[in-house]
Amino acid sequence: MKKVFLDDLPRGGQYISSKYINWKKSIGYKVKFIYDDIKDEVEIANYDGKFLYIKYKNDEIHKIKTGDFSKGGLGEILGLRNTKYIYKINDIVNNLKILECSRTGSGKGIYKIYKYICLNCGNVDYIRENQIINDTGCNVCCGKGGKVLRGYNDIATTHPQLVKYFANIEDGYKYSYGSSSMANFKCPDCGYIKSSRISHVSIDGLSCSKCGDGISMPNKIMFNILEQINVVFETEYSPEWCNYKYKDKIKIGKYDFYFRKDNIRYIVEMDGGFHFKDNKMTGVTAEGSKQIDGFKDKLAKDHDINVIRINCDYENKINKFDYVKVNILKSILVNLFDLSDINWNSAFLFSTSSRIKEACNLWNSGIRSTKTISQIMKLSGAGVLNYLKRGTLLQICDYNAKIARKEGNTRSVKRSKEKAKKVICLNTNHIFISRLVAGEWCNINPAGIENCIRGKAKSAGKHPDTGEPLTWMYYEHYLNLHNEAI
Repeated sequence: MKKVFLDDLPRGGQYISSKYINWKKSIGYKVKFIYDDIKDEVEIANYDGKFLYIKYKNDEIHKIKTGDFSKGGLGEILGLRNTKYIYKINDIVNNLKILECSRTGSGKGIYKIYKYICLNCGNVDYIRENQIINDTGCNVCCGKGGKVLRGYNDIATTHPQLVKYFANIEDGYKYSYGSSSMANFKCPDCGYIKSSRISHVSIDGLSCSKCGDGISMPNKIMFNILEQINVVFETEYSPEWCNYKYKDKIKIGKYDFYFRKDNIRYIVEMDGGFHFKDNKMTGVTAEGSKQIDGFKDKLAKDHDINVIRINCDYENKINKFDYVKVNILKSILVNLFDLSDINWNSAFLFSTSSRIKEACNLWNSGIRSTKTISQIMKLSGAGVLNYLKRGTLLQICDYNAKIARKEGNTRSVKRSKEKAKKVICLNTNHIFISRLVAGEWCNINPAGIENCIRGKAKSAGKHPDTGEPLTWMYYEHYLNLHNEAI
């Protein structure tokens, strides 16, 4: 209960109705009160026309509005409530410089707040007094507030490489790297837009549902690492001996990576989630996957190849890339190679890229040979063809199978002519531009002419008119022997 007893105070006066208290004339009066379980009295020391100045038990003078006094609001005067500001303007606390002091709220929910500028990041905002007391700092850089300050902790500042993925570039300035908010992301390769959680894209990169190349993130990471350490390697290594029997059927196996180091052969297998759980797409159970891995490991061991298996089962992990990275650094690879200089950021960026776009870029640059592209990308020719066909459908390259075959045949003929050596028939001194043309003349396989030139056969073919057995020599060698042209 809160009550002050005002009945004995003087009322009325000049310009004051008799029903209202004359506060000016009340100076020096003592007023009894009840405040919860406290019963006592205070003295009205002064009045300035708006505020009363109250004295309690010879203590300091307290300032209070007449309305608050009439309602029994004596908590601060009694020391039960503190409405004074602990901090003053220009005070520095928790690395915050106080700019203003004010209150917010209404009724019982009134709080003392301070406007501040953070001396670390420059953020300007408000904070409650009790938060400062509890060592709460800036809501941008203290790690608890979650406020995004452009130029400090926005994605465009901390992770600029991710900005290109936002369909709305401004989102890169509105959110922080670990935000759980949803945003629209645009594939930089094909333009496909999909909605995804920002933190997922930040951690795992953007996987495009439209132009994704089907290569897992762990395999791309390992591919990039092996390239960085300049080791010669093969992907999707499938030797003739890698076949095994599973469920009464002969299966052809393949390994993720194969390389040599100091004349010792190694295989690296990046074991994703389906190595540890049932695969509903293929029907292979977790136990079946373990059995197949055992078959492949034994086959490799029988052929003197060491198998390195890296756990990439990151399904329930927050940071998938870091999970793969840690397990790579726990593997025997650290004993084979110096991985201290690996550019992990480069590995991450490669793991989020599309090899479809890579193949299309090579094709568009003028490399019109799928064989050459497959050698550059360390992929099978069939894989490159698949990527180029998908790229054509996505309109990011102009691959055409018929034109490519025609161009390939033209290049083959050109290479054949460039590599062709003139031959001379020693029977007739007739010169031919190549063994192929000579073979057509005397109706014999060009390889037979080669055998004759190399001394593996006495003759090759017969004269089409006389039937005489023919002998041959490279025209270049003939000139060297006779020092004259025919």
